[in-house]
Amino acid sequence: QQQQQQQQIEAKPIHNILLRKLLTKWMTRMGCAHLPPKVATWRYQIQGGRKMNLLENLNTTTMTTTTTTTTTTTTDDDTKQADTNNPVATTTTTTTKEAALKETVETNTTTNNDSNNFVDDTTVTTVTTDTTKAATKLIPDESNNTNNNNPSDNHELLPLLPDVIEDIMGYLLNSLHDPATIVRWSAAKGIGRLTERLPQICAEDVLDHLLQQIQRASPENTSIWQGSCLALGELARRGLLLPEQLEWVMTPVVLPALHYDHHHQSKSSGCTSTAAVRDAACYTYWAFCRAYAPTILQPYYETLSRALVVTSLLDREVNGRRAASAAFQESVGRQGGSSPDSINVITTADYISLGNRTDCYLRIAPLIFQYPQYQRPLLDHLRTRKLYHWDMDIRILASQCLGILLCQWKKNDKNQDYVNDVILFELLENSTNSDLRMRHGAVLGLAESFKSLDDKSLPLNDNMQKLSNLVPTIEKLRLYRGRGGEIMRSA
Repeated sequence: QQQQQQQQIEAKPIHNILLRKLLTKWMTRMGCAHLPPKVATWRYQIQGGRKMNLLENLNTTTMTTTTTTTTTTTTDDDTKQADTNNPVATTTTTTTKEAALKETVETNTTTNNDSNNFVDDTTVTTVTTDTTKAATKLIPDESNNTNNNNPSDNHELLPLLPDVIEDIMGYLLNSLHDPATIVRWSAAKGIGRLTERLPQICAEDVLDHLLQQIQRASPENTSIWQGSCLALGELARRGLLLPEQLEWVMTPVVLPALHYDHHHQSKSSGCTSTAAVRDAACYTYWAFCRAYAPTILQPYYETLSRALVVTSLLDREVNGRRAASAAFQESVGRQGGSSPDSINVITTADYISLGNRTDCYLRIAPLIFQYPQYQRPLLDHLRTRKLYHWDMDIRILASQCLGILLCQWKKNDKNQDYVNDVILFELLENSTNSDLRMRHGAVLGLAESFKSLDDKSLPLNDNMQKLSNLVPTIEKLRLYRGRGGEIMRSA
């Protein structure tokens, strides 16, 4: 009967966004109720050493209070004499603290025993009579920065999981590609909360499903991209992605999501959805920087940091630029930027200055371009993406920015070969492309690029001859007429 009711619920689509969000939160609460309140022992220890539960906070507070009392008693002879003559007050205070601590442990023990006997008996210890030795912990000690992985324990705990957990996790994973952003965000948080109570083998299945969702998703399916990035960010924030699993996430998922920008015919699912994917990618990298040690993120730090700087300067939406700037600032603060210019980049491209898109392209980007590590990424992003953007205003700004950057680029043989053999060659090839966006952006880029080059920097190969014959060639192909002819004539 329960299966029939579940099939009827799944068969009827729910059009109310608020109802879908509340249903997602309710499923998360039900999943947490079927699982014990025990954080996974196999997870990566989050840097910072924050407390895991209320009992540890109580133990720390009790130990601090006892230490303070001992120090005061030692320094004050009158107080020490009074305590010796009248031990009733001290005994009463100690008994009250021991009773409160014992009651807390008994409550947690009862909760664990009621949760299908999921918690081992070894995870709960008895309370000693001395409050300074409050060693009772509901979770194992994770003081060492290592992963306490025990595959045998995972397989032993797997049969004890209720069957309803699989259905709840499946519902949350399907909610990641819900049309509403608030539902996808609620589902991502629910996946993180449930995964941190599951065995490691189950968490690996969740990660595999997320990666398969992204691989199978079409470029236009922005819901899956954003929902999966949010879920990966929640898993990373809780340390549920092990260091050896980061190579499956960083370069294949986070880096493409930072530059995710596809044009949609429908305005309701156009730039807003693609901007949400880039914003989710910035949140994912922000979570990685907060959770993992610099030595773990070192193989991916340079590539992703440069991508964040490029996104903070050249993104179409102001929210995307500011989100990338915040993620880059977090990475420099947490990971300790390897470049001494990182602080200068943060102060130059701050929250206020990134609010104006024209200033980002024409004023701030040239300022950041003076640092060598960001020169090639900026030029490559302009020539491969922004010059062929679906928004005509972005194509115009990108061509103007390209001309300014080439004008201030240091002239040497290596840079000159890159300009002639890569930038100008690709722009000349795309100047007669059948796609209007590529054709328009290539012609604009050629005009601004050659305007910025001096006589010594002009190419002496076939590119110069092709450029001199470009206008007659476009006229011969009749590209000034028909659809897009007006903007081609202006270019």
